[in-house]
Amino acid sequence: MNPLVLMGMRWAAKAIGTGLVHKWFSSKRERVMNGTKAWWQSKGVLGPIVSTLAFGLKLAFGVDVTDAEQAALVDGLLNLAVFGGALMGVWGRITASKRIG
Repeated sequence: MNPLVLMGMRWAAKAIGTGLVHKWFSSKRERVMNGTKAWWQSKGVLGPIVSTLAFGLKLAFGVDVTDAEQAALVDGLLNLAVFGGALMGVWGRITASKRIG
């Protein structure tokens, strides 16, 4: 490819990328997050954990876990966490020694 064309493409990519980065980080509005959640309820935490486990299985045992299966595992873990949280709440209320007040 012509070096001038490559230089023009690099310049355009840099200009576009710089503009987007500037737009993202110079915005006056703040990102609003309501409430908190435990680490095990976050797809941002569970996703990498599942990916790491899938990679470990592949290296150690030759098991190949597809992206769809990894997504299903993350969803399953989140559902299990919600179910476990509900059970913990019920058990906590049953075994509680003080009233809620």
